[in-house]
Amino acid sequence: YWFFVTTVTEDDLSYTSFFTTFEDPMKLNTINLNLDYYADDSDVGGNFTYQRSVGSYKLGLSYSKSFSKSSLSSSNNFETNYLLSMRKEFSLNNSKVTAHTYVALSEAKTAFSSNDELKKVGASFVYGVFPTKRYSFFSGMQFYFGFSLNMPDSGEDYNRYQTSASYTMDLYRENMLTLSGTYENLDKDNFLNGIAYGGGTVKSIHNTYGVAYSDILGNEIWSLRAELDSPLWDIYKGYGLVPLYFSQLRGLLGYDYIGADFIFLNRSLFRNKNLTSNNIGLKLDGKFLYYVPFSIEMVYSDAKIEETTDDDFQFILRSEYTY
Repeated sequence: YWFFVTTVTEDDLSYTSFFTTFEDPMKLNTINLNLDYYADDSDVGGNFTYQRSVGSYKLGLSYSKSFSKSSLSSSNNFETNYLLSMRKEFSLNNSKVTAHTYVALSEAKTAFSSNDELKKVGASFVYGVFPTKRYSFFSGMQFYFGFSLNMPDSGEDYNRYQTSASYTMDLYRENMLTLSGTYENLDKDNFLNGIAYGGGTVKSIHNTYGVAYSDILGNEIWSLRAELDSPLWDIYKGYGLVPLYFSQLRGLLGYDYIGADFIFLNRSLFRNKNLTSNNIGLKLDGKFLYYVPFSIEMVYSDAKIEETTDDDFQFILRSEYTY
């Protein structure tokens, strides 16, 4: 049993998150509970997940509700999901395959509609290959493909396709260069009953520094990214009774190229344009309570569409812990 309280800011929308996990001694049943409180708007979100291991399969039941800011609307976007799922993992030498199927009920408010309700049936496939040596040029590859049939209460059914791929190289002693790309398509002619989002650094597969999540949107989004992550200082030090341990300070240098139906940049809305973003920054890796990994990123970015530019500085705290 673990319990954490953190304050997170994702693209100018702040919330406090309460997280706890329960697991039986045989590791057959797992419950994850996450409560998010958005103080500025008095909204409450989060998720509840129950997972049951049956042989080599993982059966899941979950509920989630999340909010995001919109530059095209005075009120926040939100999405609620009720989901039943089944997942299976296959491992072979230095590779792993994860297959996932699900059915879901979804309700959402977007910049183009106040209440979209739809049923979903979907599946996804993840294939990852990992290095067998510490210092080798090849340092990892991952491919993801997802598909869903979306059936709205009003309007025509449509298909949703998502794919992403990444390839990481160790240029020299943990100077890591990652090349990645993403593509997403909602096979419909209007912007009702669901929409794809990009931007931000957490929620979307189409990540980029300097553009808020949901400020890149539409029925079609694609992105290309090159990122260099280099070690600057090996710290590997704690501070007595202070429950913090710092491992490394790393330098970040990156370039993003993104296209979408709509991109909102510096108070201007662009249709069917491409955005470029250069970024440079620092990342501090460590562990909280000498056990829970975290990273702190301080990144300056310069996003541009034609002659419109927007400079931004972001302070990002990331922490991911699996019981």
